[in-house]
Amino acid sequence: MKSTPLKKKSTKQKERDDEWAKAKVQRRRRLLHKYEEDICEFCGKVGYVGNSGLYHLDGHHIDGDRLRNSEENCYSVHRICHSYITNNNITIQQEDFYGKVNKINVWGVR
Repeated sequence: MKSTPLKKKSTKQKERDDEWAKAKVQRRRRLLHKYEEDICEFCGKVGYVGNSGLYHLDGHHIDGDRLRNSEENCYSVHRICHSYITNNNITIQQEDFYGKVNKINVWGVR
């Protein structure tokens, strides 16, 4: 079976990706300054930057618009929390700690 090469990203897409990366860094820095830890805005637990596990902090577009790559549209979350928000169509806002407040356990532990 022949593999197909990946489609090359356009210059515009690379710019959007760079904007989103900057927005995520700005958001994490703001939270780090406020809470003195890298935290998930959904569950309130500590997260990590630079690893690829479930504790890795990722960015979620609050309004769902992937073209609006600003800090104001960024919600800093663990990957597993991000999946939970997306799969359950949860409406969130920055620093609402929706999962913690509503006692949602995405981790499967008590």
